[in-house]
Amino acid sequence: MFDDPIIRTRSISVDILRAILAIWVLFAHLIPQANALIGGYLRLDRARVFLVEIFNSNGETHPAVLGFIVLSGYCIHRNGLRFSNPDVKSYAIRRLFRIYPTYIVASLIGWMIYRISLAEHRAQVVRLMAIDEPSLKCLLLKLTCLSAWFQRAWFITRQGNDPLMTVAVEIWLYIIYAVVFILSLHTGRSRTALAALGAIWVVASLYVYKFLGMPFMGQWWEEGSVLGFLPYWWIGALCINEGLASFISRWFIPLILLWIVLTCLLAFGYSSWFFIIQARKIIFALVLGLFIRHIDRPGATPLVGLGFLGTAGYSIYALHFPLIGAFLLSGLSLWPTAVLIIGIGIVFFICVERPLTRFGRRIAEGAKSVSRLPAEGASLSS
Repeated sequence: MFDDPIIRTRSISVDILRAILAIWVLFAHLIPQANALIGGYLRLDRARVFLVEIFNSNGETHPAVLGFIVLSGYCIHRNGLRFSNPDVKSYAIRRLFRIYPTYIVASLIGWMIYRISLAEHRAQVVRLMAIDEPSLKCLLLKLTCLSAWFQRAWFITRQGNDPLMTVAVEIWLYIIYAVVFILSLHTGRSRTALAALGAIWVVASLYVYKFLGMPFMGQWWEEGSVLGFLPYWWIGALCINEGLASFISRWFIPLILLWIVLTCLLAFGYSSWFFIIQARKIIFALVLGLFIRHIDRPGATPLVGLGFLGTAGYSIYALHFPLIGAFLLSGLSLWPTAVLIIGIGIVFFICVERPLTRFGRRIAEGAKSVSRLPAEGASLSS
């Protein structure tokens, strides 16, 4: 996979898909809370419940979040590390500035909003958000991203901004990608490294299945575990490869039929079949990965504005959850809340996320230039 061609052109279609996923997550959280606090959104809530019944009626990962993970793997490997360009340092700098500063700021904003909201609307906040008292200790633990590895850390650091637990997972997935590349670079056995990842996921799945009776174990696996998300991110990355894309294309119809059969099994009461749920998610990731590859092409589109919204998708996702509570509790209705959150996300992207991303890119380019200089004592002509 690390010999795959690099794609450097920007795809507006991929940005549009990112926008759709961000809006889906926003309304998946906004609609039930607005209906509970204000009422009057029963039809929207029925539509949301209908989608839940199809995709995640057993508490599995929300399809939009799963889509973000697949899309993340695809986009990272799209112009990521290659044997012909093994610049791990530049990759690490770019990824760090792309994701972690926004994660920190969104964590702080969520923490502050919920402390204020608890002071004024404690009963409603605890009922809607399942949040008690966000502490500074929990906030600091949240910034370590250890929740992606430890179920107990995940449980106590959800306070303030629950969806950021998925971002913590994504940070670790970036690190794992670099580690796999380094191992493949030194051994020349990328397939062995990928097989090892698959084996780790299987063992971790068996462990989680054994302890599903523990409080929140299944929820952590579906919402905040790096090992739980591992195969879906790598499916996205591997869809750059022509071999996997051809395989999915050949088996596309059987995969769709199998997904329908598994969905029916779950609908008829086999909700305890943990591995049916995991298999269904893998099929979803394979099909979505092929779809992303299919739409990944440059070109004009009448939906350029939606594409720009997609570039701000991470900012919208990172901020939306605490803002929903703040705006609804202040008396705003559903649609003004949605518009405000999207607007704030865009402003945050323009003023914070994009400048930091560009800053990281400049540092990475500077590090790359320095690495190309001759060693001390060597001549420029050597």
